[in-house]
Amino acid sequence: MGRILSQLPDYEIVHRLGRGAGAVISLAVERATRRQVAIKHVQRVDEESDKFIVQAENEYEIAHNLDHRFLRKYYRIVRLKKWLRTRELFLVMEYVDGTKLEEHPPERLEEILPIFIKVAEGLHAMHAAGFVHADIKPNNILILSDGDVRIIDFGQSCALGHQKTRVQGTPDFMAPEQINRHPLDHRTDIFNFGATMYWVVTGVYFDTMISTAPTAARKHEIESRQSSRPPVELRPELPLPLSKLIMECCETNPEKRPRDMRAVISRVEMALHLLEKKQAQERGAGDT
Repeated sequence: MGRILSQLPDYEIVHRLGRGAGAVISLAVERATRRQVAIKHVQRVDEESDKFIVQAENEYEIAHNLDHRFLRKYYRIVRLKKWLRTRELFLVMEYVDGTKLEEHPPERLEEILPIFIKVAEGLHAMHAAGFVHADIKPNNILILSDGDVRIIDFGQSCALGHQKTRVQGTPDFMAPEQINRHPLDHRTDIFNFGATMYWVVTGVYFDTMISTAPTAARKHEIESRQSSRPPVELRPELPLPLSKLIMECCETNPEKRPRDMRAVISRVEMALHLLEKKQAQERGAGDT
């Protein structure tokens, strides 16, 4: 924490929040405004840690361009360089007091669907700004006590149409174009979103069959068929339109996925309406 104090004297460090992905994150208070912030500290310790520096720089370069209620805000970056290379950096971010969706996924659909509507709205804002998140998963969605959400971790985000030189993402949620290193666009996030929703509503992972680099035969299998059962078969109370939407989001061919996040939002809202209507009918039947 001493390093943060010396390099960021405008902040008071409260305590360490956690460690992960080559970074230490601390809770701090901005002296002038008394605003709580989170400070991510990334330091180069060897060649392997270079990637964490690059990801953190990328995270800031993309996220500080975004301004949406459901996207974590980034305020400032401080780089320490040696021989023109960043050796250490600090990211000052919005402090979000929330729980990761992965840690406590809600069980009731009437709680699940509003969360995903908000996530889709945040992603739509990213796409409108020209970026792909590229790592949507339960661990990157924070749920606040008031039901609000924040999408976090933009380290793997990129511009629409960008083609990465190496595979990046989380295997259980990656789209085929990520594993095959094809250009990424908004439909990549739609796949990640669908795979995330599949896990939340069923409790099992969508079987993308791409957790390892595919052989030619396996690549053909990936491109020719789905490998997971529709969610409604695992959870019969699901509205059928929602089950269909999730499977369409997880289509291996991007052209077969919903056209954009606005279409996804509309269909999740419709599923929520059908669910609420069914529940009202059941309550009415119980009263007679």
